[in-house]
Amino acid sequence: MPVSQKTSYHHGDLKNALIQSGLEILAGEGVQGLTLRKVARRAGVSEAAPYRHFKDMEALIAAIAEQGFVQLAANLEQTEEQHAEDPRTFFYQSALTYIDFARRNPHSMRVMFRSRNPEGEIEFPKLQEAADDAFSYLIDMVEYCQQAGLARAGHPLPLALSAWSTVHGLSMLLIGNCISPDVFKGTDEETMIMATLDIVLQGWQASPTQ
Repeated sequence: MPVSQKTSYHHGDLKNALIQSGLEILAGEGVQGLTLRKVARRAGVSEAAPYRHFKDMEALIAAIAEQGFVQLAANLEQTEEQHAEDPRTFFYQSALTYIDFARRNPHSMRVMFRSRNPEGEIEFPKLQEAADDAFSYLIDMVEYCQQAGLARAGHPLPLALSAWSTVHGLSMLLIGNCISPDVFKGTDEETMIMATLDIVLQGWQASPTQ
């Protein structure tokens, strides 16, 4: 017997109920198993109901990704508030916050970083705005480190991109179980994560190549 609309979501919260249902399907079946029909069924609404908020499946996926970036930004903001007075700790904790988010939300991460913008246009501007907002916290972290002498002076973007590339790549390797346990023989995963972050910070302090 299908779940009734009344019990599956609160009045006026259909959009969030659909996003949550989409996340649950992603967790069990991946993107390939996600359809608006399945999302509607899981949320306990008619098959037409999702179209009130999403014109198609890509729009739903964009909304799921947007929600992920909003939550990631909130987590990074909390880290900034807690550690802005200590730039070195701020650097490490920002990276660890990112990795922790990926570990807790692997299915969100995978859709957050799908290719989404056709060349020359932004198809989902709210999603791009949420992604840019999350990235702004990495820029803040770089600028704090520059002010403290932990990173060389200059435009913060290359430094932010170097850290993001490393931390994001490591996050995706971890949530994809792509690193063999044999890699960590004689040490442990968390020690290697911190050592990797040490190398990023050391690279920030080096003179740029000419």
